[in-house]
Amino acid sequence: MDQVQQEVKFCINCKHFKNDKYSLSKCNRPMGISLVYGTEQFKDSSAAAERTYDHTGCGTQAKYFELKEEV
Repeated sequence: MDQVQQEVKFCINCKHFKNDKYSLSKCNRPMGISLVYGTEQFKDSSAAAERTYDHTGCGTQAKYFELKEEV
């Protein structure tokens, strides 16, 4: 990973970033525990939309960014 990619938090480098079979970029970040089933809930939205919403999403500051582990 080069210097720019380390400084800027790109979704593609986040462990919550997923591409589905239709090549749609998705954010699959955890949202907490379901009070009904006791299982972890995940956000399943467009990565672009998630980075657009500063108040409810990851936003431009990448609030929920977690670096992918290198293989």
